[in-house]
Amino acid sequence: MFEQPDGRLNDFEQTFTVGDTLGIKWKAGWEGSETQPDFVDLFVCWFDSDSYSQLLIANTTTKQAGFYPWTINVTDAAVKDDDKFVLRFRPHRDPEDYNNAGPMAPSRGFYIKLASTSSSPSPTPTPTPSSTSSTVVSATTTPTSTPAPEPEKKSTNVGAIVGGVVGGLAVIALCVIAWLLMRLLRRRKAKVVEAYEVAAPIVPYSDGYGADKFAARIEPPKYPGSNITMELDGRELPVEAGSGQGR
Repeated sequence: MFEQPDGRLNDFEQTFTVGDTLGIKWKAGWEGSETQPDFVDLFVCWFDSDSYSQLLIANTTTKQAGFYPWTINVTDAAVKDDDKFVLRFRPHRDPEDYNNAGPMAPSRGFYIKLASTSSSPSPTPTPTPSSTSSTVVSATTTPTSTPAPEPEKKSTNVGAIVGGVVGGLAVIALCVIAWLLMRLLRRRKAKVVEAYEVAAPIVPYSDGYGADKFAARIEPPKYPGSNITMELDGRELPVEAGSGQGR
């Protein structure tokens, strides 16, 4: 009656892993001992022993087809003790407990193995051996915490900042020095031009021929008495002296 696990295969030709989802599927009818009950409970049990059982579905029916997605949560302890399991329909009881008495419809036997890469379920008490009691367990995984990465050292960043500041100050200092030198040179040049203009004035003078010329630095010489009016005695007639001529 079971279609998953595949009822067409032999026992233990199928293997499932803790944490995987097994889509349990059955067709309508009853392929088991005695008569079909009206309501049943579905258990997963050890194949060779009734010491371990876990209730999966309570108060359902096999008079019509059904499906149940089961996330395999068998305990590590149960898998390590015995990895052979089977699904079994049993008549419904209240409270729901596993009982060997009465009708039973099993699936094909299969293996369950532990997940090699996933976190192991948290430890749960191992079931007490009993043929008249059922143990309902739920596997919970303990989340693993990832340590936070250590903060990176900032010494490299500090060194880069200090180097940038020093370089910037050096550039500013060079610019200031260049500006001061240029200003000093301009002042010196202005003073030289001013001194030259004071030391060498240009003055006009006449050469006596009616043309004015300019002397660069020295004024034309003056001779005593050449431009002074003097009274002559009566022996000589007065004659007007020309410019630049003596008596």
